[in-house]
Amino acid sequence: RVLLESGFTVMERMSREIRQATTVDVSVSNTTLLAVNTKSATGVVSGLKFILEDGRLNLYRESTLIGNLIAEGVSVSDLMFREIITPEGRAIKIEMTLTSEVGSVLRSENFYTTVIVRADY
Repeated sequence: RVLLESGFTVMERMSREIRQATTVDVSVSNTTLLAVNTKSATGVVSGLKFILEDGRLNLYRESTLIGNLIAEGVSVSDLMFREIITPEGRAIKIEMTLTSEVGSVLRSENFYTTVIVRADY
């Protein structure tokens, strides 16, 4: 249960940040890093980064670590951000595999989503 809740929660968080972003950058050299810039209602621009580090999906605001988005006992075994570019706009495809071990049972779940970058339309 914790595995599925972690996956759904983190995919929703990343999707929300991508949809609200003014800019989105998928690193060409590191596909486990996603950077988004958002603008508040008052016009303040803030940068967020989602980075896979040692099985944890860490969220950074500017250069400050906010924390691991994955629940205790769950690790990210695979994470991939891909940019999709069309004449009509851009989207970010996210593929993530989470792993959890309960007792001697190892369980993995795959999560997928594609999010349209609203700043492009």
